Amino acid sequence: PSSSQLVRMLTLAYSIFSKIYKGDDLNKVNTFFKSTIGIGQISGLLFGTFLFMIGGFALPYFVYGVLNILISPLVTLIPDDLVGIPHSEKEYK
Repeated sequence: PSSSQLVRMLTLAYSIFSKIYKGDDLNKVNTFFKSTIGIGQISGLLFGTFLFMIGGFALPYFVYGVLNILISPLVTLIPDDLVGIPHSEKEYK
C-alpha cells in the first residue's frame, strides 16, 4: 500500500480503538497492534525474500494468495467473546 493508504488505515484503526477501549485497555490494544505490525513487516520481508530466492517473482504472491484463501474462513469461527468488541451502546460505557 502507498503511504497515504497506510496513514488512512492506521487513523481508522486508532479511531475505532479509542471508541471501544478506554484507559489501560486502550494502551494494551495499541501496544499489541503496533507489535503485530512490526512483526509482520519483519517476517514478511524475510519470508518474501526466501520465497523469491526459491521460486522467483511469482512464488511469494502465490503463497500469500493461498494462505489468504485458507485462513479467511477461519476468521468466522472466532467467538465474539474472544474479540472483545461491544455489540451495544450499553457496553461502551
